Amino acid sequence: MSRPSSTTGWPLLLRLDLRRDRVLAPLALTAFVLVCVASAAATPGVYVDQADRVRAAETINANPAVVALYGPILDVTSEGELAMAKMTVLYAVFVAALFVVVVRRHTRVEEEAGRTELVGGTVLGRNAPLLAASVEAALLALLLGGLAALGNTLAGLDPVGSLAFGAVWAGTALVAAGIAAVTAQLAASARTCAAYAAVTIGVLFVLEHPRPGLR
Repeated sequence: MSRPSSTTGWPLLLRLDLRRDRVLAPLALTAFVLVCVASAAATPGVYVDQADRVRAAETINANPAVVALYGPILDVTSEGELAMAKMTVLYAVFVAALFVVVVRRHTRVEEEAGRTELVGGTVLGRNAPLLAASVEAALLALLLGGLAALGNTLAGLDPVGSLAFGAVWAGTALVAAGIAAVTAQLAASARTCAAYAAVTIGVLFVLEHPRPGLR
């Protein structure tokens, strides 16, 4: 009889993980998308014309504290970049935090609670929990990016720029999931895993390079 793979049983765990996150994931993703749509839809009504938007963007860029928190607006004539100013940096950190929580709860938290060891006594492969959590995170990341792009487009922003923004959020989510997957293996406890991931994301936030906004 062939020896079971180290990832045997991961589809079953994936279904279980999705079931356990049936409340958290939809609520969190809906909240993020609604924030994007609200900002995109409200921006045209806040500023009278392009000159007004340019003045607002220049005011933001002139404030070092705001730039440090949200990042600079690279194209001051871009309505989309002004609308998504908070979303591309600050809210991306919130997205990262969500995906750290998702991966951590299905890996290190489960191990600490003893449930991974319990199911590991079956034919389940030892790497199956990590693979299942990673696949779930990837699916949620793609869904979040797609919904954000669609929402921004429906709210009146440029479709190409909206797609780029959705890709930024999806990429951020995937990076955060990867960080959580690695720290879950390095940390001795769920709390330490969260601390390692938080420090890593904090460092990345400080080193964040400006990204083009939406047009």
